[in-house]
Amino acid sequence: MTIPFPDPQLAGQPPLSLMRSSVMLGEEAHDSVRVQLTPVSTIEYEVVPVDVEGRTGLLYYSERALEGAIAPDEEPVSRVWLAMAAMTFLESGDVLSVGSVRSPRPRPNSVRPDDETLLRVIRRATADGVSVRGFFAQRWAVSLRTADDWIKYARALPGANLPPARRGRPRKASEA
Repeated sequence: MTIPFPDPQLAGQPPLSLMRSSVMLGEEAHDSVRVQLTPVSTIEYEVVPVDVEGRTGLLYYSERALEGAIAPDEEPVSRVWLAMAAMTFLESGDVLSVGSVRSPRPRPNSVRPDDETLLRVIRRATADGVSVRGFFAQRWAVSLRTADDWIKYARALPGANLPPARRGRPRKASEA
């Protein structure tokens, strides 16, 4: 997963250092993440991200100067961004890339039947006078839109020889 940089000026900078750690809060140990923007920052952040009503927040936040004191002109990184980066890092199993562009979410595995089955089912439903899209939607538990996409795909297959798509509104049951 890719998350945007906290500051557009950092977009071309080299790496972000993220390290899994642990912090004691009271008598409980919590997974934490140590974050350092290298080499532009002299601050190391340690955060414990939490999910609060569907939004990422911070249970714990600390800043530590890597050498000496924190420079007075150095702006701290946004806590919202730190929370997102840390939560993503912990959830992704230590695989995280940082950049200015978000990557798309992975697509779920398709439940579409193979081409042979697709064509056979469409021919059978057409011969029986059954709604093909309704049959797909019910049998494979997909939306009508997905069923329409499958039918369109099947019509485009070489040698499909399926009846052409009907244009316009569906016929009423009394006209069929």
